[in-house]
Amino acid sequence: MPRRAAVSLTPGARTFFRSLLDGVASGPGDDGDHVVGVVLTYGQSSTGEPRMVFGFDLLRSSDLDPGHEAVSLEVLEDGVTPRSPAEALEDGLPKLYVHRDAVLKVLGATVEVDRETLAPILRDKEGNVMDPNA
Repeated sequence: MPRRAAVSLTPGARTFFRSLLDGVASGPGDDGDHVVGVVLTYGQSSTGEPRMVFGFDLLRSSDLDPGHEAVSLEVLEDGVTPRSPAEALEDGLPKLYVHRDAVLKVLGATVEVDRETLAPILRDKEGNVMDPNA
């Protein structure tokens, strides 16, 4: 049985992340460190409140960790089926990476983007918005 990606992406989320990454300078910076994708993180709130939050950030090649799970932003020729992690492993294309600290919390979730606010939203298998503290 082929391995599935840690999270699913809606077509709108795929388009959003690809557009976001296309807008970032694709070439290496002065230090050769370039953006390789977007990372989904799970960590302590930066507001000082005692709660956990999900976050999305640009991921540079120097921050890429072997424990991150890669989710391809590309689909197969049918235009619907996402590329499997094995097919996308070494393709050199930008991806959504799930940080190693977030994998178990978001496993099986779906990432979508609110069209009005352009905010990424995580939904569980039943379609409920995920609470990082649950």
